Amino acid sequence: MKKETKEITIQLSKATATVTAELKLEKEVNMDGHKTTLPICEITVKCEVSGQTFYGYDEMKESVQFNGVDILGNIGGKVGLTRENDKAVRMLVNEMKQHPAWVANEEKKAQNKADQALEYKRKIASGWCPKCGSYCYGDCEAN
Repeated sequence: MKKETKEITIQLSKATATVTAELKLEKEVNMDGHKTTLPICEITVKCEVSGQTFYGYDEMKESVQFNGVDILGNIGGKVGLTRENDKAVRMLVNEMKQHPAWVANEEKKAQNKADQALEYKRKIASGWCPKCGSYCYGDCEAN
């Protein structure tokens, strides 16, 4: 499996934590008994602290006070991040987002979204009704 991994160490109030960001580029799946490798592009953030592992990084829109400390983000909903730690984790995630595969994937998503919007406009122009999802030409509102 192709993947890129970067790791940092942060100091929490009572322990040291290792935060790992992993960019997965492939995923092995079982398709009716046949193992197949599919291309993917996803970032996973993992935090290991005191023998426990937590997954998922959440940025908060505004800080939250906890024991007199401003918490700006969290990992796995359990590990609160101070301003410095949140900045370090955010930089780690942003560094992974600079990977050429991630950039290409984001561009592809944006292009797909634009193509869908264009297709939606084209369907409406040819008589498709977004209200009922068929080519009723507005008859669904007549009843």
